[in-house]
Amino acid sequence: MKRELYIKEIAEEFGILRNKIELLSGVNLQDINVVSEYHIQEILNVLFSYKLTGSNATRSNAIAIDLQDIQNGIAVQVTATATKAKAQKTLDGFFSSGLNAKYDMLLIVILGKKQKTYRDLKIKEGFHFDAGEHIIDLDTILRKLMTEPTLKIEKIRNILKRDRLIQSKKVDSKANFRKNLLLKKQLESLVHKNLTRKDLEQYSYMPYRKFIYDSLIVRSIDDRAFPKFDNMGPDDLVPSWYKAQIHDFYEYGIEMIPMYYEKVVINEDGKWNYLGQRDPNKLPEEIEVFTTHVVQRIPYDNMLKLEMEPEGYYGYPNLFLEYIDKRPCSEEVPTLLGYYNGPSKCRFTHYFEHRDRDESL
Repeated sequence: MKRELYIKEIAEEFGILRNKIELLSGVNLQDINVVSEYHIQEILNVLFSYKLTGSNATRSNAIAIDLQDIQNGIAVQVTATATKAKAQKTLDGFFSSGLNAKYDMLLIVILGKKQKTYRDLKIKEGFHFDAGEHIIDLDTILRKLMTEPTLKIEKIRNILKRDRLIQSKKVDSKANFRKNLLLKKQLESLVHKNLTRKDLEQYSYMPYRKFIYDSLIVRSIDDRAFPKFDNMGPDDLVPSWYKAQIHDFYEYGIEMIPMYYEKVVINEDGKWNYLGQRDPNKLPEEIEVFTTHVVQRIPYDNMLKLEMEPEGYYGYPNLFLEYIDKRPCSEEVPTLLGYYNGPSKCRFTHYFEHRDRDESL
């Protein structure tokens, strides 16, 4: 009985999504950001046992690889456009960008209903792409679910229902503005008072030095582990609580530095990429390798409460967040922290922004 009920609920949610896409297509808004709303990444991971994460693969008018499973060599594009021309454009961009050397399979997921046939698609020799197998839609997912265990069906039903619940909440923009303004003022109160000109000069290089506390405890509102360390589940991306250094404010929130590092490579033009599993000693001479901190940009919209009184276990204020898509922040940016040892021995903070990333590097 539960199995039948769950499948009906999933079909209903898919129907809502399909109708929304058809309505928006009528006003030429086909590729709006509905992907995150329906957690396609999570659904595919549950259904096919993939390990998909968000992709920073080359994005242009020719191609946008939205998800990637590096371990299994799978690339996924999610689109509301079901035409053969769109499929061919994706394939052309995939091959011209050389992504076929990185991924063994390209999957195109149609958020709606795919065409009956995709005949005569041009595929690069040596790469296996079967339109009947590798172009799927919501009906494909639903048919696949019919043969899956009830537990897996329930997981996907819960993903969709949870998302619908989030979407259905009425957001009072004025209340949200007041909440964000209060949090901004609370966080600004953590800055030292009566700063001198010398202080301001040094803090322009080292903004983290201006805060009374060097760190905060970042906690999900769903956290039940604190003060013990969180035992992360296989689907978790970030612990439900962690200590992070306060770095600086940005336009929409605050920057935090968790306790881990990234290695990046950078060329003479300032383009960069993650080092990954490559051997630094085998890189071209013009490529430099840096070990960077990671800055998390946490928007005020994710914040729910700042407990100014330091908690009794670690001695820091607690910042409570609503994790969005299992993440506390809107983005993570590799960063070289600034320093100041006098006017001739100083460096401003350098952010390796994702717009400057070159994945071919």
